[in-house]
Amino acid sequence: MNASLVFLFLALASSYLVIRLLATLVHECGHLLALRLAGVQGEKRIYLGSLGVSKRAWRVRVGRSVWLLHPRGLLMRGSLTDYDAPVSPNRLLWVTLAGPAASALMATTTASIALVEWSAGPVSLILLLAGVIASFDTILSLLHGYAPIPLTNARITANDGQMIGWWWRYRSDLDTYLHARWLFEKDQYGEAIDALQALINAGHREKLLYEYLMYAFLMMRRPQDALTLFAELQANHSLDAYDHCLHALAQDYLGNAEIVDQALEAAIALAPGHAEALNYRAFRAIEARQLDRAQADLDRAVRSNPEFAAALSNRGLVFLTRGDLVASRQDLELALRLDHENPYNHLHWALLMRQMGDGAGEEAALGRARLLGLIVHKGLENA
Repeated sequence: MNASLVFLFLALASSYLVIRLLATLVHECGHLLALRLAGVQGEKRIYLGSLGVSKRAWRVRVGRSVWLLHPRGLLMRGSLTDYDAPVSPNRLLWVTLAGPAASALMATTTASIALVEWSAGPVSLILLLAGVIASFDTILSLLHGYAPIPLTNARITANDGQMIGWWWRYRSDLDTYLHARWLFEKDQYGEAIDALQALINAGHREKLLYEYLMYAFLMMRRPQDALTLFAELQANHSLDAYDHCLHALAQDYLGNAEIVDQALEAAIALAPGHAEALNYRAFRAIEARQLDRAQADLDRAVRSNPEFAAALSNRGLVFLTRGDLVASRQDLELALRLDHENPYNHLHWALLMRQMGDGAGEEAALGRARLLGLIVHKGLENA
C-alpha cells in the first residue's frame, strides 16, 4: 500500500475522534446559546458522550455551565443539555430547534468549504468528513428516538424530534405533559394522576395518556378508578396486549380471578409473545403450583425478551422450587444485573441462598429487598 494512502487513512481516523467531539459540542452549544437567549436562569449541565451519566466523566465549569465529558464522547454522539428552570412551550421549541440548526450550520459550512476548495488533499477530506458527521447529527437528532430522560427542572426531555412532536401535539399544555411524565418516571404516581387527568380534561385523548393514568391508579391502589378509565380507553381506542394486562391487574386487585384469566388470555391472543402477559400468567400459575405451565410461559417470555428481568427472576424461582440450583442461579444472577431495584429479585435470591445454606447471603438479600420495599404491591413488573 502506498505510504501516502496509509498516512491519509491514519489522519482521517484520528481526525474522526476530534470531529466527533467537536460536532457534539457544536450541537449542544446551539441548545445552550438558545437557553441563554431565552433568559433561562440557573445552572446548565452539558453532557458530552452520555445522556445524563456523570460517572467517570471529566468536569469543567465555565461560569454557570458545567461541561461533563464522558469517555464515550470520543466514539459516539450521545449528548444532553440539562437545566434547572422550566421553559415556556414556545421558547422550548426554539431551544430544541437550536441544536439541529447548529449541526446543520456546521455541516453546510464545512462541506461547502471542502467542495469549493476541493483538492483531494487531507484538509479537504477532513472538512468533508466533518460535514458528513454534522449532517448525520442533524438527521439523527430529529429522527432517532430514545426513552425520556428526567431533567433537574422536574421535566422530561428526549431527542429533538420527539420534543418537536410533543410541542406540536400539546402546544400550551406541553409543560404539563413534560412534568406529568417526569412525575410518572419518578414513581410519584399521586401527583402524576392530577397532571395526567388535567391533560385528558384539556381534550388530549392520546392512548398513552390513558395507559399512564391507568397504571398510576393501580400503583395508588385505586382499581375502580382504573376500570372506569379502562372503559373510556376501550371506547376511544383499540386495545392492545398491554391494555389487557392493565385490566387484568385492576381485576386482580378486586379479587376477580376469572376475569383476570380472561384478560390475560385476551392479551396473549393479541400478541402471543407478549412478555409481560406471559410473565403475569406464569406468576399466577406459580401461585397455583402449576409449575409446568409456569415454566412454559416463562420460557416463551424470555425467548420474546431475553432481558426481561421479571420473567428471568420468576423462572429462577421455578427452577429453585424444582431443586435445579444451577439453572436457578443463572437466571437470578442475570435478573439482578438487569434490574437491581426490584425487591422480588432480591427475595428470590434470598430463597436461593437459603437452599444453598448461605445464611449470611440470605440475610443480606432480604435486607436489600426490605430497603427496596419488599412486596409493596402486586404489580406487573414484580409478578
